[in-house]
Amino acid sequence: MKSRLKIVQIMVFSTAFLSLGPWVNAADLDVTNFGNETPSTNDLIEALVTEPTMRTRSISSSEPAKKRSVSLGIQFKYGSYELTESAQNVLNRLGGALASPQLSEHMFMIEGHTDAIGSSEYNQGLSEKRAMSVKNYLVNVFAIEPSRLEQVGRGESALLDEADPSNSVNRRVQIINLAQ
Repeated sequence: MKSRLKIVQIMVFSTAFLSLGPWVNAADLDVTNFGNETPSTNDLIEALVTEPTMRTRSISSSEPAKKRSVSLGIQFKYGSYELTESAQNVLNRLGGALASPQLSEHMFMIEGHTDAIGSSEYNQGLSEKRAMSVKNYLVNVFAIEPSRLEQVGRGESALLDEADPSNSVNRRVQIINLAQ
């Protein structure tokens, strides 16, 4: 029975992921930006938990619910995908949140972002490796099911500070709850 549930979860996740295309549209996100702060596990749970959809017969919203997301300043060594000690501290709290009963059944997208220093190709590859580092840490340290986590690199395509493309705020990892 448990394996059947896992297969259904993977199928649902795959369908949800494919319908999103290679990127999640930023306009479809409700983002809590923690910047370089280290949020508590409870802060992360509150920011990522989806609100139950209220349905009524006479009222319907034309706008779909936004996906809950957190933007975290997870630090890497310069030009590297190796997690720093401060990154591991943030990921320890994130791992606790993802393993919590409130989020344990949800699927998540891990997006890696870079600044605009270097070529677009280099930044794309680096962001992909950084997203994979985050996923591997969560899977290995917190035993998060790998099928619950999808990773993607966005390179320099979604800068937070477009006026200063080299600003460190652009180097981040975004976690998106794929539940609607």
